[in-house]
Amino acid sequence: MKTKCMFIAILSAIEINIHCQTWKYDSGETAVNGKYYMASVLGTGYEYPYTKPLFGISRFEKGELNIFVTKVECACCDNLYAIIEFDKNSKPYLYKVKTNNNKDTWYIGWVEFADLKELLNNIKSRTTMHVGLKSDCGQNDFDFLLSGSSVLVNDVTTDYLNHLEELEQEKARLAKQAEEEKQKKEQLLLSEGIKIACITGDTLNYVFYRQKSPIDSVPKYYERNGDSLQLRENEKILFSNCTDTTDYCILHKASSFEFNDSDTIFYIYKKCINLNTIVEIE
Repeated sequence: MKTKCMFIAILSAIEINIHCQTWKYDSGETAVNGKYYMASVLGTGYEYPYTKPLFGISRFEKGELNIFVTKVECACCDNLYAIIEFDKNSKPYLYKVKTNNNKDTWYIGWVEFADLKELLNNIKSRTTMHVGLKSDCGQNDFDFLLSGSSVLVNDVTTDYLNHLEELEQEKARLAKQAEEEKQKKEQLLLSEGIKIACITGDTLNYVFYRQKSPIDSVPKYYERNGDSLQLRENEKILFSNCTDTTDYCILHKASSFEFNDSDTIFYIYKKCINLNTIVEIE
């Protein structure tokens, strides 16, 4: 919020000589936040005294990107939104808005990186932008010309967008790596041999199965005292014979349950086994 307040101070100090809604680029340096960059344009308002609103895109060298409208009515009420339309008959875009301590600036928010890129691309490629600032107190409308914005907006946003792009790529890389590791553990789970693992913590109710003899093809529901067997979260089990054609494994032992019936084969669902805790028994 200090960064946003600093920009308002910068805006107040800059003499803006704009004719016919010409876009302006400013850069400088402050003692607190360092270098800043800003592209802005004056627009048209329809309710006095807010007839010359200012739309801006700004950032400090090591800060977040700000997209805002200022020199408009106070953002004093709850449920702040910006409704933006580009050119004639375009679809409206709805953005959640935040404000600063002085409540004199409306900061347009976005959720995903793709939302930000779409907003900036529209600003750079369209000719007009209509902004409706809405709250529980009502709505005021403003219009801005976008011609000549492309180069200036790129000067302000390119480094920041490149940084976000790198973060998105790293997030995708880590997600792919996690999926590959999960698949490797699943392959380990599907291989032969006795292993030890822990029960997953998704639920503590696990249904066991049995078959009376090896010739039975379908495991049958096993109950003890009318209730399905339960294991504790993170309880260790001994299991084997998981295959890719079934969704269960043979259960040999559990720390809280004794297997006294040698004629019975017990089963546990594969989804109940925590893949991250599997250890091969030599």
